[in-house]
Amino acid sequence: MIVGVVTSPYIVKLMGGEGNFADLANTYLRISFFDLPFMFLYFNINSIMNAQGNTVTPTILSAISAFINVVLDPVFIFTFNMGIAGAAWATVLSRVVLALFGIKFIFNEDYDLKPDFKGFKFNKKILKEIVRVGLPASIGQIGASIGFMFLNGFIVSYGTATMAAFGMVNRVTSLVMQPAMGVGAALTAVVGQNLGSNQLHRATESFIKASKIALFIGIIGGVLIFVFNKPIVNFFIQSKDEPEVIIQSITYMKYVAFSMPLMGMFSVFQGIFQGSGNTKYSMAMEVGRLWFVRLPMILIFKSFNNFGPSGIWFSMSFSNFIICLYGLWVYKTHGWKRKTISA
Repeated sequence: MIVGVVTSPYIVKLMGGEGNFADLANTYLRISFFDLPFMFLYFNINSIMNAQGNTVTPTILSAISAFINVVLDPVFIFTFNMGIAGAAWATVLSRVVLALFGIKFIFNEDYDLKPDFKGFKFNKKILKEIVRVGLPASIGQIGASIGFMFLNGFIVSYGTATMAAFGMVNRVTSLVMQPAMGVGAALTAVVGQNLGSNQLHRATESFIKASKIALFIGIIGGVLIFVFNKPIVNFFIQSKDEPEVIIQSITYMKYVAFSMPLMGMFSVFQGIFQGSGNTKYSMAMEVGRLWFVRLPMILIFKSFNNFGPSGIWFSMSFSNFIICLYGLWVYKTHGWKRKTISA
């Protein structure tokens, strides 16, 4: 967190920020770093609950956090006139609430597993297993994060209106797809439990059911976003002095609506690969989607001026399609079925 706060101006510069936009981005990024302790704390709590098969509570908590973020954004930005800082503090506050609820749940008297640090000792064998399985996933997350930094740099080059539209629509899709992300997280625990007990057929059945649910959520969400794009944009952008932001947001929503089912399947594929311990496949999906599909496509479209920001919106949607084809190929070739952890 401290390193992020100190280096945020350099990060913004690396992403292509200049002038007033760089100042705004630095304000948002510097404040956002304050949520890191709470975010990492919740990641651990979420893993504990998922490992015990409790996937409902993390989904509910994440949905509550996302809802708080969406509600507080316009309040802090417009009502309190906090501008970009308001959006950042809304995100931080939603993460704080998420972590506090998670802590309360873990230490509840009725909860089966209560953390106890008395006599705590590191187990080298377990640590090695964690590193072996977790390292590819970590590399995937880091690669994706760096990729998004470059992606933001490309988006900045199209102007502040494009950047504002990108941020606003991503918040909406994140909220809509929260249930599908919960399904993917639930699948991680279910697949791990079933493969651990040598019940491959149940793991396969779980994947199929999770896919149907995620596709259903994605289709419904996509239809709602496509049909009600204008009311949604008007809710977030209350000022009519930003016509270009409104137009680009509506255009982006129309593109992203068609890829919502694919975003749901991305979460499901991540769930089955991580649940089986084959995190190299989840790493490939995280890194490949950005570095081998999305960013190259954006560079190609950028060389053709007539596409404009639409080239970004199309690239983002199409990259989800390509990477889901890869996920389907891995699933069909049974690479995920190999157990990587022995009891």
